[in-house]
Parts: sequence; C-alpha cells; structure tokens
Amino acid sequence: DSSSGFRLIRKPLLSHFAKSFPSHYLGDTFEALVISGRRKYKIVEIPASIADRKHGQSSASSKVAILLIFRALIVTTFGLHFQLPKKVVGGAD
Repeated sequence: DSSSGFRLIRKPLLSHFAKSFPSHYLGDTFEALVISGRRKYKIVEIPASIADRKHGQSSASSKVAILLIFRALIVTTFGLHFQLPKKVVGGAD
C-alpha cells in the first residue's frame, strides 16, 4: 500500500533497489513502481486498513505534494532515474 509506506519487495529486485537508492529515497514509491513496471517486474497492490491519526499532525502539505509529483513526472518522463537490469525471463518477480 503505497500511501501507508508499507512495501513488500522480493529479491533480486530488493537487492537492486538497495544498491541504487539512498536510504532517504525509499519513500519514493512512484519512481520505484514506474521503473519496476517498465522492466516487467510483477506489481501487485494489496489493500491495507489504516486507522485515523489519534495524536499529532501530518507533516505532509499540498506544496510538498505538488513538488514531489512534479519531480516524479520529470524524472520518469526523461528517464533520469536509476536503471534496473531487465528481468530475466522465468526469474522471480
């Protein structure tokens, strides 16, 4: 569930991400999904139930969301992202 931040990634794809993504970048789900899909890795969304926040406030803002969407579109449109090796036919997703 990309909105909650929970991701489940199989090897060898996880190994490729670990080599290519800085640790702060792991939240960039959009780019990871686009790159994985382009390389024919299997992508499945599994719904997750998220409880409403009881304490504190979200650090997300409309301005930051717009900037992140703009960045993601530029990066994926122009192929400025890291490159995954092509999936081996018959290999694990």
